[in-house]
Amino acid sequence: MTDADVVNGNNISELFKKLKDLNVKQIDISVVECLHDKLVKLDHSLHLANSQLQELKKICKQYEERQFTLHSIKDNNEAVVFYTGVQN
Repeated sequence: MTDADVVNGNNISELFKKLKDLNVKQIDISVVECLHDKLVKLDHSLHLANSQLQELKKICKQYEERQFTLHSIKDNNEAVVFYTGVQN
């Protein structure tokens, strides 16, 4: 298994084990480049996911504010009678 296979195979634990087994200060530059590329991609994915999460939270808040509940009409006698048929 080559260094690129380990990185591209998404098996980070195997990669770290291999690096530890090498027990040298000089690490193959291709491994470092692969890890850097993977980290950049993951960072971009995380940033995109956080942006989407914030947008979804905003949408949920808008729906919650417009949600129809008995609590939202409890002070309006006409609305309570209209929706429930029960006098307030």
